[in-house]
Amino acid sequence: TIFKQFEILYGRGFSEEQRADYRKYVWANIVEAIQLLCSAVASSGEHQAFTETPSFQQIISLDSTAASKRCTPELAASISRLWQEGPVQQAWSHRNRLQVAESAGHFLAKVDEVAEESYVPTIEDLLLSRVRTTGI
Repeated sequence: TIFKQFEILYGRGFSEEQRADYRKYVWANIVEAIQLLCSAVASSGEHQAFTETPSFQQIISLDSTAASKRCTPELAASISRLWQEGPVQQAWSHRNRLQVAESAGHFLAKVDEVAEESYVPTIEDLLLSRVRTTGI
């Protein structure tokens, strides 16, 4: 994040093309967060009927690597439905124990926008997105 901030403040910033490249990271953040939240709901042992819904089952059974690369409107709709449900919101309230990034709420709230073909991440989205790095 600090390197992104330096680029914005002291460099040339990010072009639209560079911001568009971050779309995959934003989507990966969304998939990772909703899977963590759904796993927490499932492991709680509560909300049995909720864990049997098609949307829940779709998210739990996702291959996170493949899903993070393909953003479909159907998947976005499932994520949006789940994000609005009580059990997921209850898990969200314990996000610090689940190691769910605080910025996930920003992205989950706009999952339908992110799923649109024309979506280009904003500067705020770039700063909030979590990009895994290896090495220094």
